[in-house]
Amino acid sequence: MKKILFLTDFSDLADQAYRYALSLAEKITAEIHILHVVPIIEATDLEEQQRIHPFAEFYKENLEAQQWQAFQDEVKRLEQIALANDQWDVPVYFHFEKGYFQEIALDYTSEKGINLVVMGTAGSKTLDAQLFGTHTSKLIDALQIPVLAIPQRAIYAAMRNFATAVLLTKNEIPLIAQLKKQLAPFQKPFTCVHIAATAKEAANAHNRATAWLEQLSDQDIQLHILNETDSICGLKKYVSEQHIDVLCLLHRNLSVVQRFFKTNYTKNLLQQSETALLIYPSSL
Repeated sequence: MKKILFLTDFSDLADQAYRYALSLAEKITAEIHILHVVPIIEATDLEEQQRIHPFAEFYKENLEAQQWQAFQDEVKRLEQIALANDQWDVPVYFHFEKGYFQEIALDYTSEKGINLVVMGTAGSKTLDAQLFGTHTSKLIDALQIPVLAIPQRAIYAAMRNFATAVLLTKNEIPLIAQLKKQLAPFQKPFTCVHIAATAKEAANAHNRATAWLEQLSDQDIQLHILNETDSICGLKKYVSEQHIDVLCLLHRNLSVVQRFFKTNYTKNLLQQSETALLIYPSSL
């Protein structure tokens, strides 16, 4: 059985993201591992323990108690979400850990054999501050598994329409073929979109498209080539006009990914987006 790691910080956005995790788990027959990490670092030996100030120890114990109670409340809330959506039969496991968030998250993906990470992004209390801050590219590369990021303004709806942003390069071919198989339960035909900055680039893209599609040896693929000066704005426009529920980004195209998550980007694009982002590694 496939496994989904759902990262929660007890926010409303995390609850919203959980609906996506449940829907995916039901569709691909997966179990969900729900993880909350408390930023408490334990002393590694007696000498280190003796150096901890009593007040710091009291604060740590108090924080842990508060977080544990919040975690128990979150368990009940998430169970109610599953019950309300008639998804009670999805296997769910809850995990409460202490330590460095990124280290714990990476350890869990490895130890539990996780296939996909789901989380909410944007907002002062959500996980993007920990996952998509200054260490964005390092963490995404380290995970080496797909990440489904749910923006703050996304309102859950059944995931029917997927689109994959492509550059029409040869190294995309194996990944596209695998991704097409993985998304088969959700949508046919498989849809790709390429954004060209100029009319000349768009013409070149059309010329490359025939050979690119031939290498896939599959007729069940739709490719849309659009001429937009700004690639991000072009993707956003396409997603809106085509009613895309999930936009897939391939091969960790960090120049694109980082712009989606950059807080000072024009009008805070991610915060305004209503579309989930499925970010794939360089290989599956």
